[in-house]
Amino acid sequence: MKSLFKLSMGLVALALAQQASAASYTVRVTGATAFRAATHKAIVNFLGGNASTGIPVRMAHSGNTVGGSASTSGGTSTLAEGSNYATYIGTNGSDTYTIQATFTGSVEGIRDVGQAIAIPFIPASEVPAGTGFDLAKRLGQATSTTAPTNATEIAVANMAFSDVAKSSTDYATVDLNTPDVAGIIPFIWVANRGSTLTNITPLQARALLTNGVIRKNLITGLLADDPELTPATGGWAVLTGRNSLSGTRVATLAETQHGVFTSVQQYKLGTTSGTKPGSNPQITSLELWPNTGAASTGDDALLGNGGYTSGSGVSAAMGWQGASVNLFFKDEDANTVPLKTGVKVDLVGYAGVSDASTAVDATNLGTRLSYNGVSYVGQADNAKVIYGQYSFWSNELLYTKGTLSTGDTTFKTALLTFFNTQSNIGSSAVSRDSMKVNRQTDGALIGF
Repeated sequence: MKSLFKLSMGLVALALAQQASAASYTVRVTGATAFRAATHKAIVNFLGGNASTGIPVRMAHSGNTVGGSASTSGGTSTLAEGSNYATYIGTNGSDTYTIQATFTGSVEGIRDVGQAIAIPFIPASEVPAGTGFDLAKRLGQATSTTAPTNATEIAVANMAFSDVAKSSTDYATVDLNTPDVAGIIPFIWVANRGSTLTNITPLQARALLTNGVIRKNLITGLLADDPELTPATGGWAVLTGRNSLSGTRVATLAETQHGVFTSVQQYKLGTTSGTKPGSNPQITSLELWPNTGAASTGDDALLGNGGYTSGSGVSAAMGWQGASVNLFFKDEDANTVPLKTGVKVDLVGYAGVSDASTAVDATNLGTRLSYNGVSYVGQADNAKVIYGQYSFWSNELLYTKGTLSTGDTTFKTALLTFFNTQSNIGSSAVSRDSMKVNRQTDGALIGF
């Protein structure tokens, strides 16, 4: 009887010890969208779910398309992986985790974590009860660049992903811990529907970044593409791109040696005619950033220095042809001034792998450009990145701030481990340990 009593008391003591050791943690992640899909999958995996199906993780998310209504429905992991806003609740071991993610951009992430700026998250109260991923709640989202109305919890994140080092941003002096390399992010130059461009070199890219508009023959080397000598067939290459808070833009400026703090000249879609994909979609005007109705502030306040807030803006612009385009800018009195009228345009931009794929899909029908004579389409060409042949890439960094809690450290370690398997991070990135070459910082020489 005594032995049975001792065993019973021992089990009670063990249960009490296990209860005492259990803890609850809230982890908040922000920053670059480049690792967004992989991070969603890593969170699901961390909380005991299947990274492919999501089961059985509880979550609420904004969805990967605009205009969704708030509802409880049978979501899929693909839908969740495109979300800029998501909150998960689950357990890892004996600990309970609430993991909130708001993906904004590389530079914003460095700024917000470094300066402890509070940003919107979906509150835990929005996460439905239950144990199945099929109970995941998709929240309404007005546009792809604003928080859903349900992201009402304003809090400071303690981790940020960035496509670029903080030294390449305006927030180089913020106090952050030494970053971990989460993976490698390749980028791709793209051109619009109907473009005959096939390749761009670093110097040609720098000419576009500096001027915004250059003669097409300066890229192709063909007399027939010179708009001045052969106006019937010639045309202009025009640059579009991202705003100054974009890691994709910073990586592009570093790679081309344009200078990460040097302003650029970029255009945005003004007016179009027809519809995508099949009803003669045409650009009728392009406007130098910023334009009336889309004013920029801070670093983007310089004429032409603005840009799209997401890669989806660049990829969508690639779906329009440029047979007869009017180019405009605003003078110092905000008057619309025509730069060129009725000219042929090849619109050129830069994007991550996922957005580049959208630029060339069946709706947009744009084209990927080789970079310095080397083509890259995504995962099928990863060896070109791994061995140093294709140089348009940067390190994806995970920044943290201050002393991390036990929960933060456990979560961060699990993320980095998950990311180092290529199948886990998908086609938009290259796993860290697969690389045979490296670079110390953005745009630096590639070596071993």
